[in-house]
Amino acid sequence: MKSIITKSTLLLLAALPLFTACQDEPEVGSTLYPTEQENYGPKAYINEIGGAGNEAAVEVVQTPVALMLPEEGSISFRVKLTAPVDNDVTVNIVADTEKAAAYKSGCEALPAAGFQIKNAQVRIPAGEMVSAEAVEVSLVDGDAIRNLENTSVIALTLSDATGGVAVGKNNNTYYAVVSKKVTNYKGQNVADLEGRTQIPYDSYTVTDDYGDDYTAELSDGDNSTDCYGYYEFYLMATFTNPTPVSALVFHAGTYYPYYYTPKIVEVLTSNDGEEWTSQTGGTVTSTIRPSSATTPIPFVLYSPITCKYVKFRVENSFSWGYSYVSELKLYQ
Repeated sequence: MKSIITKSTLLLLAALPLFTACQDEPEVGSTLYPTEQENYGPKAYINEIGGAGNEAAVEVVQTPVALMLPEEGSISFRVKLTAPVDNDVTVNIVADTEKAAAYKSGCEALPAAGFQIKNAQVRIPAGEMVSAEAVEVSLVDGDAIRNLENTSVIALTLSDATGGVAVGKNNNTYYAVVSKKVTNYKGQNVADLEGRTQIPYDSYTVTDDYGDDYTAELSDGDNSTDCYGYYEFYLMATFTNPTPVSALVFHAGTYYPYYYTPKIVEVLTSNDGEEWTSQTGGTVTSTIRPSSATTPIPFVLYSPITCKYVKFRVENSFSWGYSYVSELKLYQ
C-alpha cells in the first residue's frame, strides 16, 4: 500500500509543472495574436473631388528675365470628417518627405526650403464636416526652386486630430507635383511689340519646307498673296548676317481666315540650320483666331536671340488642317 501511495504522489507532483504552465496559454477559441480593435468613430481625411483628386500639378516657369511661380491658392485643400461631432476638432498637417519621394517614379521630394505651408493646423467647427480654413502651400523663390531639374513632390499628411477624432488610414495625404519649364516665350500680346524694331525685309529670305521662295509674297503688304500648307509644314527665314530676333508676327490669308489660320505652332532658331532651339518651349496653341487677314498674330520672346535662321513651324490650323500665311514679319 505504501508503494502505491508513493508512486501516485510522485506522478501528481510531476504533473504540477505541466498544469501550471497551461494556465498561461490562451483559452480554447481565443485569438493567438490579438489584433487592435477597429475604430469605427469619426475620422479626418482628405478628399478633393475635382481635377486629379488629392493631387495638384503645378508648373514653375523659368525665363531669361524672371522665375514665375504658381499663383497663391494653386495648391490648397480642406480637411473633412466622416461624421460630425459635438465639439470643435483640430487637425495638424505635416510635410512627409518619405511619402513625397516614393509617390512617383523619377520624382524626388522638394526640399523644405522650397515651400511654405499656410494653415498647417485647421479647425473643423462642432457639427461641421469640413475645415473652416483651407491648407495652402506656396512655393518660395530660392535655390531649391531655381536649381530644380527633376519633377519634385510635396506630400502633406494629416498627422493627428483632437476631439476624439482619429486620422483615417486612407486618403490622409495630399500631393503637389512640381515641374519646371524653361522657355523664352512671353506670349501673344500685341502691346508687347511696342518699342521693338521691325527687321527690314531685305535682311532675310523666306522659304517653305519644299525650298520654294516666298520672300516677295510674304513681304508685299498684300494679304491676297500667300503661301499655304496642309497640317505640318514650316516657313524659314534666312538672314544675310546673324541678327537678334525678339518677335515673329504673321497674318492669315484672305481665304476664310477664321478657319484656315495656323493654330498649333512653334518658333525655333538656329545658327547653322542643323541644330534648332525651340524659343516657345515646344508647340504652343495660338489664342488669336482672326476673322480678318489684317489682324496681326504675334509670338513674342522675353529676350532677343541672335541667330542666322528662324523657323516658323505649323502643326495644325483651326479647322481641317489647311493654313494660309500672307505676311511674315520679324522684330529685333
